[in-house]
Amino acid sequence: MDDDSRGSSWQPVTRFAWLSGGLVAVSQPGPLVKIFAGAGSHVLISQFNLRAYADLVGALRYFGYTVIGVTFITTADEASGLTSPQFFAQSFDGTWRARDAQQKWRHVAHHSGQKDMMLLSDVAARVASGLSSGQMRLHHLCAAYSAQLRSKVRALPIKAPSRFKDTNSPAVYLAIHAIFWELAVLRDTLAEFAARFVFDLKGVATMRGLVGSLRKRNAATALQCELIKASDEDSHGWLSLFSAYRNLFTHGAPLQDVVGVSFAILDNEVLRDGVTVPGIYYPLPADAASLSRKRSNGPLHDTLAELISSLSEKPLGKDVEPDALRYLALTFDRLVRLAENLLLSSPVPPDDIVLTEADIIGEIKVSGES
Repeated sequence: MDDDSRGSSWQPVTRFAWLSGGLVAVSQPGPLVKIFAGAGSHVLISQFNLRAYADLVGALRYFGYTVIGVTFITTADEASGLTSPQFFAQSFDGTWRARDAQQKWRHVAHHSGQKDMMLLSDVAARVASGLSSGQMRLHHLCAAYSAQLRSKVRALPIKAPSRFKDTNSPAVYLAIHAIFWELAVLRDTLAEFAARFVFDLKGVATMRGLVGSLRKRNAATALQCELIKASDEDSHGWLSLFSAYRNLFTHGAPLQDVVGVSFAILDNEVLRDGVTVPGIYYPLPADAASLSRKRSNGPLHDTLAELISSLSEKPLGKDVEPDALRYLALTFDRLVRLAENLLLSSPVPPDDIVLTEADIIGEIKVSGES
């Protein structure tokens, strides 16, 4: 891992850094890093040399790239696709927060199980699984963006901006919906832990139920205020917005149909070093809560002509309609931060797991790699 290798020696690891827009930075053993228009693409966007193995993410961030996560390929089986390499989400402050939090929640599940604290063990194990699943879904979304960028950019420069649908679009939409569902499960599991082990509330298993109960309490703890603020629609709280998107795509219409007809966007972005890079952008609709209420009353457009007319409207931009990949990566990072904060309230600390001879049952067999 990057944070375990601060020296300048080059580790026998191939790293794929998944960037926003579908770009991929490839770092094989040695200092050279190449950035391509998608995994497997022959369109080289840029390249540079690292000073040390551990500098990959920092260097990419310095040039202005947004790093969503990194895949580490360490064995021949991983390189050939026989086994799955590890993917870790990259936090927006440059840390491996999701990896570390997942491990700590597994420690809580292990130690509480040994103490027969089975409710805590169960919830902690589900939080750890949610963090693992969230990273996996994020990886799938990065790969879907990357495959589409590779198919759209076959030479430079590109004609941009352009709106489009192609045969790769369904896979991207599916990956977007899948991570919304997965993060909603993680959100509610964290709420279940908070309800039971922080606020001593029984029978609460969703964030909506937890926040509803907290609003009735007079004494305001820091966590209580944080959750209520994050869930407030009027102040555009991040949990409120996430829930509005998830509910809209689940109960209203899928993203590709939610405003009538949706398109992906291929555009250019100028980075800090002046390099112009292409990228895919899937806009999430503005004001999801209001849109959900409108859709509950019927279709958005009264006539086919009105629907067709809406197709010519100029996109509102990423400040109003955020890109799905960046938005979901940021939301996952926020949920991981919440998971970290809740660890402080665990009745059982996330101490390291130490195996002794008493824990070993039967003969240990070590099989070599083929």
